[in-house]
Amino acid sequence: MIDTVKRTRFLTEAAAAAAISTMLVLLKLVAPFLVIITMLAAPIPIIIITKEQGFKYGFVTAVVVVLLTTLTGGAPTGLTTSVYAGVLGTIIGYGFRVKWSYKKIWAIATIGYLVEMAYKFVIFIYVLGIADAFSVILDRFTHGAQWIGNAVVHWLSIPVELTPESMLPFALFGILMMFIVNGACYVYLNMELAQELMKRMRGGLRG
Repeated sequence: MIDTVKRTRFLTEAAAAAAISTMLVLLKLVAPFLVIITMLAAPIPIIIITKEQGFKYGFVTAVVVVLLTTLTGGAPTGLTTSVYAGVLGTIIGYGFRVKWSYKKIWAIATIGYLVEMAYKFVIFIYVLGIADAFSVILDRFTHGAQWIGNAVVHWLSIPVELTPESMLPFALFGILMMFIVNGACYVYLNMELAQELMKRMRGGLRG
């Protein structure tokens, strides 16, 4: 009887978390500038469920978020942004649950973010048919690297004219570094916000 009650409570809380996370993911469809709220807040319900109830419930919650978002917001959002929320939510929540060190959670979740970004580009290009999703970013970084490189060689009086093709490795390195810094920042903010929210929730329950 006690197990049944506990399971029912867990499922109810997981369903509520999935609904909240889905709404937070869909915020970016209301107005593009709200995407920052999506990125900072959408993983938090999944973090809490995974931390309090275990990886199984957290993973199922993440899958439900992906399905709900895909059905209500379309595949471009459901197969990308909601996956971001699920990946960060389950990794950070599991790390909290098994008491990994802060740095370990941060590092593994950042790697998870990079894997999710690679998956996102594959989805954009090969599934959704948006072939320019990565090429636009690469083109901007390549021309930026070319402009900086030409300014440097001109300043050093080196008679070389750099081409976009020659700057491609630097552009790829710049994109990788951007994603690493981006991921590390998002992971850190999600960890801090989730910890603060759980602390306040426990304080409210005790009060």
